[in-house]
Amino acid sequence: MALAVSVLSLAISFYMAARAAMAEKPVAWVKLENTSRHDVWLANIYLRNQSKFDLRALTVSIPIIGVPITKKQDFWMLEYYSAFEADGAGGRTPRTDLDGVERHLKLLLQDSPSVSPGETKVFRFWLVRSTISAASAVKMTFGIEIMKPQPCLKSMNLKGHIESGSIAIRLSSA
Repeated sequence: MALAVSVLSLAISFYMAARAAMAEKPVAWVKLENTSRHDVWLANIYLRNQSKFDLRALTVSIPIIGVPITKKQDFWMLEYYSAFEADGAGGRTPRTDLDGVERHLKLLLQDSPSVSPGETKVFRFWLVRSTISAASAVKMTFGIEIMKPQPCLKSMNLKGHIESGSIAIRLSSA
């Protein structure tokens, strides 16, 4: 009987330790917002810090479809501020022509603010779908740094879904 109680106590201890470790993991998710263009979305990656250490966003990357990279690549990323231009009144307005903007498969989030414990911050960039792609979801890898006494790197796999802009038509006989 004592052995059974000891085994049960050990199992409960492992379970509680695993729950505590999971509760301290950072959580990230992506939301894609429609824009005036059918092939460009504003991507927002949210990072919630549930740990006791500060977090810092480092990179966002999209898998390479094939080498050499051609128009078959489903998605590209643009830095958030690169898709804006001055409006003449001291403000910024979205660019209508993105042909001259540098495209990326991996973005470095160099000036990203740290995320303190208990905070949630958003990291923005533009997602562009290739003209010959019909992909309705994008896979991304989000790299963060956990600012422990000895900092460590962590990558998280994210998936964003693109809402269809199609029109549904129902035919009925009169």
